[in-house]
Amino acid sequence: METPLEFSIKTGDQVTIKSPKESDARAVYEYFNKIGGETDYLTFGEGEYDSSIRDLKKLFRELDQKPNSFIRIAVVETRVIAVLNFTGGNRTRTRHGGNLNITVSKKFWECGIGSKMLHELLDWARKTDVIRKINLKVRTDNTRAIRFYKKFGFKEEGRISRDSHSGGQFYDNLCMGLKIDK
Repeated sequence: METPLEFSIKTGDQVTIKSPKESDARAVYEYFNKIGGETDYLTFGEGEYDSSIRDLKKLFRELDQKPNSFIRIAVVETRVIAVLNFTGGNRTRTRHGGNLNITVSKKFWECGIGSKMLHELLDWARKTDVIRKINLKVRTDNTRAIRFYKKFGFKEEGRISRDSHSGGQFYDNLCMGLKIDK
């Protein structure tokens, strides 16, 4: 069982990063449905998050039992303000790698929360005997996020054209990856 990470940020708020429990599912659901309206860079808009609270409870249980998956939430009091999810492959040939998704509520951008969460993931990945590659996709016009990932050593590995559509416009996504070696 991991120990929650607690710290203060420049807003004066006390943040806790922890593994989600089933009792956090409603707050995570509400967070995703709200955050979709805060930025155009996500694959869903406000109110478009398509998992149910029951789905989230099941996901939390499943990820907690998989040695190649990792999930953390950041909370202020009882409100979820960020989620990091890494899901490893299900098969023997793909279990060494997986996909990273990270979101932070706009009010808390530039407060170091994403960095602390990503550091936790990387520390965990380096300690496992499983994870050797972390992959992600980011819209090519999301230069702030691309700089953030590069700061952690992620490399550009390819581009997917017209991978997302928003506001009547298509956007390309950049594939990025980070090799985890011991």
